[in-house]
Amino acid sequence: MKWVLNMSNPTNPQIIEAINDLKEAKKYLESIQDDFGDDPELLAFYLPSAQEIVRQYQTRLKNVLAQETGLELNLEQIVKEPEIWIRLQGEKFTRGAGPIDAVGAFLHKLNLASHKVIKLLQGESTRFAPSFFNLVATAEGSLKLGLSRPDVVQENKNDQLELGLEDPDPWEKLKLINEQSEKAIKSLQLLIKALDSDNEESMNELQKELQNQNDILKLLHYAKDLTPSIRSSIERISFEGATVPQKQKAVSVDKQTRKLLSERAKVLKKDMLYVEGRALIRQQDMDTHVLTARPLLLEDNKQYSEVKCVFSPHTIVLDNYLDKFVSLSGFLVFGANNQPLRLEIDELSIEEEHEEE
Repeated sequence: MKWVLNMSNPTNPQIIEAINDLKEAKKYLESIQDDFGDDPELLAFYLPSAQEIVRQYQTRLKNVLAQETGLELNLEQIVKEPEIWIRLQGEKFTRGAGPIDAVGAFLHKLNLASHKVIKLLQGESTRFAPSFFNLVATAEGSLKLGLSRPDVVQENKNDQLELGLEDPDPWEKLKLINEQSEKAIKSLQLLIKALDSDNEESMNELQKELQNQNDILKLLHYAKDLTPSIRSSIERISFEGATVPQKQKAVSVDKQTRKLLSERAKVLKKDMLYVEGRALIRQQDMDTHVLTARPLLLEDNKQYSEVKCVFSPHTIVLDNYLDKFVSLSGFLVFGANNQPLRLEIDELSIEEEHEEE
């Protein structure tokens, strides 16, 4: 960044505090890049929120300078035009600023949901690397975040494609990266349509694109996680811009949207929900591919004392899950009394054990 004018009051405590906070934020960003530079999965999780912290403090410093000195802080950088604007609204979001933890948590959820939808579309893991969207701009008025896909050429300037006897064609690698980038936009558009699924036109479009109702249930579940919870400081989230698939180019959700998405899922399949959570496995039948979770804890804090978890008949179960905590997702099937009959496993993994130091 560069000062365009000399400060007339450099000893102002508010200016000094803003500068020091910005320095600390940049140190934190550098530590994230250093600590997770060799682990793209963790870097994709932590980097967006660290970058947003820096941008928040840059905005604060710019505002303090304008208020206290009437001078302008010019952050000299080439900003890519955002492909979509996301507006966060709430009592604590004013003049282009808001709680950093809430902003970082939302960006993390958006990145995670995008990866899950791409996996849904292509049927295989994206390995959460790298982040599909970069935060390229902010704007005042509540809090607006401008997102855009990374520039393929720029992203690879510092990561030279080395050629060897067994290395793939570098242009093929760039082609694959570009295809992932297009899928990222597609995933975001599907999530926005799901958030707007109370609109019959959006729901009809989803059913045309995802003809499998189980896939639509998954998508509604992923979209629900992007909506503000009852305890969230975010009251409303709006998606705006040319990338938004709706004709009005804007879709807004609030704290009631989560309930509406749950009701929409029940209309699709009244006796089945897609869920994510964790469980302690107390029984395992290797012949019938059935596990007994006792208890099953879902992400929305619902708990069931005992649930039978079944694998697909074609799944080869080799791991021993007995007496282990697992993370799992799948379709929870309910009986006539609204009690769970079984969980049809979609994904399951043993949680790592953390030894006390």
